[in-house]
Amino acid sequence: MPKEQATTGRLPRPAAPGDPSPTGEGSVNAKSGPPYRPTLEWHTTDPDHWDKLKPEVQRMRGAPTDAEAVLWNALRRGGVGIHFRRQHVIDRFVVDFCSLAAKVVVEVDGAIHNNQEQRETNA
Repeated sequence: MPKEQATTGRLPRPAAPGDPSPTGEGSVNAKSGPPYRPTLEWHTTDPDHWDKLKPEVQRMRGAPTDAEAVLWNALRRGGVGIHFRRQHVIDRFVVDFCSLAAKVVVEVDGAIHNNQEQRETNA
């Protein structure tokens, strides 16, 4: 039984935006604190990974492959009834398309996947 429930008979209220982290949870320094836990649904990586991958994500969004461009035109603006993001970072990977709400990731095959080093990275 949670400590607060034992003393008050009620469960604690959910945290509101701006509330401080409970003692022992969260960290401003991911290297010394507990693992990074995203607080917003679109935060799917830690700030260090994002800082390293952001330039590559921007480059990839600006120069899609032909197959990615065709698929994005079909998926964008909820064209298939589900909201998709393109070139989204999840952990240390950049996925071509994903729907966070539907928990779907779409990777478009192309010449980059023929590269042995890239195949090992994707595995």
